[in-house]
Amino acid sequence: MMIRASVFDQVGPFDEALLTIRENVDFCIAVAEREGTVYLEPASVVTYAGYRPLTLSDLSYYLLRWNNRWTLDTLHHLRDKWRLTEDEYFQRQYEKQFLEWRRRNFLIHASLLRWVPSWKLRNALEKGLSPLLSWAADVIAARHARRPERVQLIQTGTDGRDAVRAKDPPATRP
Repeated sequence: MMIRASVFDQVGPFDEALLTIRENVDFCIAVAEREGTVYLEPASVVTYAGYRPLTLSDLSYYLLRWNNRWTLDTLHHLRDKWRLTEDEYFQRQYEKQFLEWRRRNFLIHASLLRWVPSWKLRNALEKGLSPLLSWAADVIAARHARRPERVQLIQTGTDGRDAVRAKDPPATRP
């Protein structure tokens, strides 16, 4: 998406209740609701440059971000906010294969199992890792929900790298 800064003044920022997906859809609906114009170029090609495999230190962040509960809550919020009809496309978003595709593709295949040479062995290992990562994602999401003070901010440093720091950590612990 390419958005003029002035559009944010009219529409406001992205909806923070959308935790995992469809921020772009929500924003475009908000623009259209305010009689703005949204352009779509069907012939455009999007290239994701600079992909690198995730590291173990990335694991907890992406397990939280790609948690099934957060994805479902996001879809329900979008549906309720805009009074969307749950057509066949929308219903498919609730299926396990859709909910888990990011964890399967990015965490399991592209990161954890990228060095396993046999596709048969990778698929067998995926069958064991997938429920384990799903469980871990639920545990991390539950832990996160109990400790909102641990929300983290990402700041871009002077070297262009992202640095994570705790947001206003408490001065003393009870």
